[in-house]
Amino acid sequence: MWHHADIKVLPDKVHRHACLSPDKLALTEGRLRLTFGEIDTASNRIAHAVARERGASGSVVGFVGKNSASFFEILFGVGKAGCTLLPLNWRLAALEIAPIVDDALPALIFVDKEFVPLLEAVLKTAAHQCKLVVFDPTAADSGLAAWCGDAPAQQIDFADALPISPTGKILKRALRDAFWQGQWRTVG
Repeated sequence: MWHHADIKVLPDKVHRHACLSPDKLALTEGRLRLTFGEIDTASNRIAHAVARERGASGSVVGFVGKNSASFFEILFGVGKAGCTLLPLNWRLAALEIAPIVDDALPALIFVDKEFVPLLEAVLKTAAHQCKLVVFDPTAADSGLAAWCGDAPAQQIDFADALPISPTGKILKRALRDAFWQGQWRTVG
């Protein structure tokens, strides 16, 4: 799919550009100018914070907000954490969003401060409850850096290669054996 072997998923594209030309302009929004290096660093910190905050690899993370630089930092950060981003349409009513939240079961939802009342109404009617991470895309500091806290700025490392049989099946036992190696019990 990609022209470079080191690009396997969308966030890898940003990371590659950050490695090759970190000071190159990547995104503008009004007076805000972000380089590839800045987006890569911000999305790495978001990835670590999402992973710390219950966003285990493979889980769903929601997003409610308009187009902004913060959206791209969140999009790439959630992808780097191995999660799926669920954009929720801010034009929908709370009663329309609640079933989507109940069906997708997001671990947390990033919400533009403009839409906090909408999401509070959603969580009142939805059976599934999750944490809201509020950000302000119009402020010089969106609040995402504060939420990330001391999350590291380096890339999250996943297994480079999964053990695969000649037929293409992932060998889950080989993955489990590496985890249980040296433990007092093993998977039978």
